[in-house]
Amino acid sequence: MAQHAVSGTTSRVLETACGTGIVTRALRDALPTTTLLTAADLNGEMMDVARAKVKAGEAVDFQVVDGTALRFADASFDTMICQFGVSVLPGQGQRL
Repeated sequence: MAQHAVSGTTSRVLETACGTGIVTRALRDALPTTTLLTAADLNGEMMDVARAKVKAGEAVDFQVVDGTALRFADASFDTMICQFGVSVLPGQGQRL
């Protein structure tokens, strides 16, 4: 997933439902250091686990935010990634 995200030119990436930061870590490793990476999750405790995976000096903007009510302006990001998060959004037990 991280490799796919970096296959094009991107300068701003949003990862929603980042959870424990496994994909966040892979993204930060794969993206150029100049790429702004924002990792968002509703659960602050999970964000603490994700933050621990980021090394000193690495740029990751962590935001505690509800994935069903993102507060970012339209066109704020070139790429958006969500691994497994959609499955826990309200109403996703229904067939899409």
